[in-house]
Amino acid sequence: MSIVIKPSTGKARKVGAVPRISRDASTGEFVHTQVPTVNAWHRWVATDRSKYLFFFRCAAAERIDLIRHGVEAVSVRNMSDDLGLAQKEFLSALRISQATVSRKISEKKPLSPPDSEKVLGVASLVGQVQTMISDSGGEDEFDAAGWVGRWLTEPHRALGGSTPLQFLDTNEGLKLVSDLLSRQQSGAYS
Repeated sequence: MSIVIKPSTGKARKVGAVPRISRDASTGEFVHTQVPTVNAWHRWVATDRSKYLFFFRCAAAERIDLIRHGVEAVSVRNMSDDLGLAQKEFLSALRISQATVSRKISEKKPLSPPDSEKVLGVASLVGQVQTMISDSGGEDEFDAAGWVGRWLTEPHRALGGSTPLQFLDTNEGLKLVSDLLSRQQSGAYS
């Protein structure tokens, strides 16, 4: 039995590749395919709100690839605008240095993987809300990012009176905030 390497096809520009192994139905051979990742996160499109939904729904391997490559530093500015938060407040919550972001923007370099993971974690929260609204038959024009931005700054009883914004600097904090959103959908902490 041999392994055949075939490039995958797709319209997304290849930035990184995620290996996948599958069995070719016609030949029975195992095929190692390089699946291109979507470039939308590396080059954040400010007017495209589907990027939030993409990141929430994409496979873990794609999220990891995006984190490892890093997102452009300008994405922080675009996301804080989408959320309706001051960039300084947003960066402070994520514990990302404003000087570092400014330097990386001027050098046109991506954020580090840990900083990218924080930014993309918040993007996933917006995608989660978009999915919740869509699944409940909600509005197509609902501004999930704006809603999340307001929600992040409100104190919540389930967080001991703290705001969700105070928990965005760690992966565990992001999981806690995501869980709180899910519980609010079910009415557990309205």
